[in-house]
Amino acid sequence: MLYVKPSQEWIDHVLAEDIITEKGKLLLSKEHVLTNDDLQLLAEWNIEYMVVKDVKNHFEPVINELYNSCMVTIQNIFTSATNNEKIEKETVFKDFDGLIDKMFKTPYLFIQLRTVREINNYTFQHSLNVGALSALLAKLYGLSEEEIIRIGHAGFLHDIGKALIPESILNKTGELTDDEYQIMKRYPLLGHQILEKIGIDDKEILAAVLMHHERLNGTGYPMKKKGDQISIAAQIVAIADVYDAISSEKEYRQSFSPFHAYMELKNLAFQGELNPEIVVKFLEYISKLIEGKKVLLNDGLIGKVIFSTPYEPNRPLVEVDGRFIDLRKERDLYIKELLTEH
Repeated sequence: MLYVKPSQEWIDHVLAEDIITEKGKLLLSKEHVLTNDDLQLLAEWNIEYMVVKDVKNHFEPVINELYNSCMVTIQNIFTSATNNEKIEKETVFKDFDGLIDKMFKTPYLFIQLRTVREINNYTFQHSLNVGALSALLAKLYGLSEEEIIRIGHAGFLHDIGKALIPESILNKTGELTDDEYQIMKRYPLLGHQILEKIGIDDKEILAAVLMHHERLNGTGYPMKKKGDQISIAAQIVAIADVYDAISSEKEYRQSFSPFHAYMELKNLAFQGELNPEIVVKFLEYISKLIEGKKVLLNDGLIGKVIFSTPYEPNRPLVEVDGRFIDLRKERDLYIKELLTEH
């Protein structure tokens, strides 16, 4: 789902939420297919935003094509790994590299990528998101272009071992039993083996896939590595993996509010699990990126972010109708959603 401004490009899209006026009048119902007449109605009622489904095509055509190609690629890789079929190493990263290049040239594309949520394709979207975020984190950390690309590749393939985990465990909605959890914890080792089998011999990629669930304080798996025993690539992919997993939890999928995940990253860094230097650089980047962007507050008001601090990126200074609200002081208010504009 995505908050968008009513415009011609959204004709034939399906509403994800009811559209209700400030006085409580229902204009259009959830699941309604938008028409040109609907847009005129929304304009008459001065409706500035609506929530639509099917947002994959909201990127510009070139980016949308790369995104869809990446989704097909990662799905094919998982299918081939599951069926023990040959994976063509030479074609694995072609479209992904093109998407990363576009992302770096259009910084806000990172936010747009994060708004695409299809629960049925979660595993593949998660792989793509983690790959993109891993490359971004590597760049923010000041690594070389070659290292940025390699770490992006590692993030893209970090979950490949899940292809060999039974679906009954992988897709289980409830809590895993102890035995199931032990099986699940094997997937980084399985992923490492899959990549070696198809001829990916880059030690940085292999280490990141193997160790992205290790934690600096030694509480991770599968080998209980700690500190500098964990490669910087694995530390970066771990942060990307945690961020995307948290912001994709079921209770948060119905909206796009990344701030919960940012604060969780900060807490995990404080607890000694994640690299604090990388986390802080990421929070600083996001704090600057969201300045000037529109947000929906929990009281229903729409405002614009004026200033954000990496210490509490979820509580920036927001302007609402000419009035400035400091969310660090107004603790009863919070940002419900980040509104992505087109």
